[in-house]
Amino acid sequence: MYYNQLLICADNKMNTTCGTAKREIGKKCVSEHLPTLFKNENTVIHLNQAADGFKNYFLSLIDRLNLINVQTHSAIL
Repeated sequence: MYYNQLLICADNKMNTTCGTAKREIGKKCVSEHLPTLFKNENTVIHLNQAADGFKNYFLSLIDRLNLINVQTHSAIL
């Protein structure tokens, strides 16, 4: 997966995660009323749930990569 490889190769994983999120989300709408649902024919996407899933995926991926990195360095030393 593209994002996995991007994070694996990144020196600063948090900045890479934030940059990825900003690129995917785009600029935040200035409107006070933001939609909570996206409907396309028979598909309904709850935007808050999608955003939480996106955030949780990247944050957990960083934790897993940091754990692998610590284990790898510990094994070398």
